[in-house]
This record gives sequence, structure tokens and C-alpha cells, in this order.
Amino acid sequence: IAMVELAEAEKDYRRVVALRKRMVDHLDRDDAKIIELRRIAATQRDRLDEPRDAIETLERARTIHSDAVEVLNEL
Repeated sequence: IAMVELAEAEKDYRRVVALRKRMVDHLDRDDAKIIELRRIAATQRDRLDEPRDAIETLERARTIHSDAVEVLNEL
């Protein structure tokens, strides 16, 4: 988490996304994965201006829990 915070402070948003993606791969709980994927999507959409990547990330979150209202609202 400290590395993510450092990357955010440096405005290195590509690194933020890469680090968060690695975190997702190591999380056990589905709700934690969804939270991180939503954060990744927000960074892709808002900081990197990559809406297609954000949609793909949210689709990945939706595969974890297809009824996650928060994810559906962001799509």
C-alpha cells in the first residue's frame, strides 16, 4: 500500500494501476478485489483518460460478483 501511495503522490498513475492490479491478484476476499478493481477503474478513467480500460476493469469486477450494484452503476 505504501508503494501505491508513493506512486499517487508522484502522480505516476500508470504505476498506481500496475501496483493495484498486482494487489488484486493476491487478495483472498472477493469484496476486497472488487474495491481494488473499482479504484483501478477510477484511476484509468479519471487520471489516465482511458475509459475503455476502465470498462474492462469493471467488467472483471463484475465477473467476481455479477450483482455488485456499485460496479453496475459505474458501467
